[in-house]
Amino acid sequence: MSTVPRFALVPASYVYLQQGAQVLLQCRANTGYMDGHWVAGAAGHVEPGETAAAAAVREAREELGVEIDES
Repeated sequence: MSTVPRFALVPASYVYLQQGAQVLLQCRANTGYMDGHWVAGAAGHVEPGETAAAAAVREAREELGVEIDES
């Protein structure tokens, strides 16, 4: 019997920015994956040992150049 897991759960964090009553989204383009769909401003996998909140802060900085407070 194989010891290789058949399924792995990889958590992800999504960052949605709000301006007043509006939620700011971005439309995927030129990626080859789900182009034309509206998505969160930033998102990514939570790294081992990282909290979901810390991952959200990191993704906002890496993908949007936006600094947000983890709290």
